[in-house]
Amino acid sequence: MTDESPAGEADAGADRAETLMGFVERLERDDPSQVLRVTRETPVEKAITATVFELQDRRQYPLVVFESVTGYDTPVVTNVFATRERIARAIGVPESEFFETWNDRIGDLVPPETVGSGPVMDVNATDDDVDLTDLPAPLHFDGDGGRYVTAGIVVAKDPETGTNNLSFARIQLKEPRKAGISIHSRGDLWEYVRKGEQMGETIEVAVVVGAHPDVYVGASANLGIDVDEYDVVGAMRGEPLEVVSCETVDLSVPAQAEFVVEGSIDPAEQESEGPFGEYTGVMSGRSSNNVLRVNALSHREDPSFLSIVPGQSREHLQLGRAPKEPTIYQKIKDENPYVESIHFPHAGTHYHCFVSIDKSAPGQPQQTILSALGAWRYIKLAVVVDDDVDVTDVEDVLWAVATRTQPDEDVFTLPKATGNPLDPSSTDGATSKMGVDATQPVDSDVERLTIADEAREFAADLLDEHGY
Repeated sequence: MTDESPAGEADAGADRAETLMGFVERLERDDPSQVLRVTRETPVEKAITATVFELQDRRQYPLVVFESVTGYDTPVVTNVFATRERIARAIGVPESEFFETWNDRIGDLVPPETVGSGPVMDVNATDDDVDLTDLPAPLHFDGDGGRYVTAGIVVAKDPETGTNNLSFARIQLKEPRKAGISIHSRGDLWEYVRKGEQMGETIEVAVVVGAHPDVYVGASANLGIDVDEYDVVGAMRGEPLEVVSCETVDLSVPAQAEFVVEGSIDPAEQESEGPFGEYTGVMSGRSSNNVLRVNALSHREDPSFLSIVPGQSREHLQLGRAPKEPTIYQKIKDENPYVESIHFPHAGTHYHCFVSIDKSAPGQPQQTILSALGAWRYIKLAVVVDDDVDVTDVEDVLWAVATRTQPDEDVFTLPKATGNPLDPSSTDGATSKMGVDATQPVDSDVERLTIADEAREFAADLLDEHGY
């Protein structure tokens, strides 16, 4: 069972440890400042998103529970994944151990265990009793095409191999039993739909809305079409994830989840979906325009609705990249053993990658840049710095660019390569890429300014005394 304690110590008394709200309650108990409970009645349209962005503008990132949403009996939980610390907590480790733990555990996948029943199936509606519009899915931005399920994990099977796959897709509520769904191009579900079209078959899906955060972290892994992300969740837990069979489709979902929507996608059915506020911070009309036809809706007796604020929110970007960073780091380091750390800054969406190295020879920064640009197709800017630069501090990285880079010698570009179609500057996903060497020459005698640790400790104590 996943343990969310800061030190990674088990708590046998946590009877809701595998649930979304069990995670919330334990987090609140351990550190009340990390959970904000909003009791004021809150509109489902835009106010939830506005609250999260206002917190973000104030450099505050608590998990937020909206307990009273106008017109709905179900609370809305959001901002769960806004910090790396909480993402690491989801798999039971401190933030400082996330990379190492992820790469250690991912080598020992653990398949799920099917159980006879689970709370997610406590309340069932099928056929004409289903009404998706009863879900408190928010309207997020002014230009959005409608209300969206943004925390929906889409469970599907490869129509040829039967391998389970977990992926994310934006889902627009349209009618009681119909939703628009945009499937990421070049993703596994996209391939399933393409195969279904060739075979003349529909693709059965189950959409999980709300589960323990480790399920979301595992679903974000993106390790290849042959990898079952349920096995990744099991690897992170060190034991199988309990799953339960769906009512109307041949799929299984986490037994402790909050909601599950069952249905199918007919590759031949197309209908306009969107626009939608994407992670690049702009409104996007780009969509695969697929349709989700719904057979059943099930949920716990007392469910909570999980929503991931889209656009350029911290949690949207953190969840998208945090499980990928350890894998990308390992890819780069395997070819360049002098690599120390990597970081994807928030301002760069998923397109900027900062890498620090322990430089010992000319050419190492350039080779590292090539490895970084090849490690993930989303990366379009790689900046390599010395290991005295903090890659998590954008100002420190920009200082290195300012003082250690000569543009005519240390900056190079690649012509159009595969990128991301959602990049508004790309041409159907084709994008130029750039590398910046912001390292010093190996024999440089230039030294950074430093202040002794004891002086810094004195200053910190002094300011603490004065409440700064």
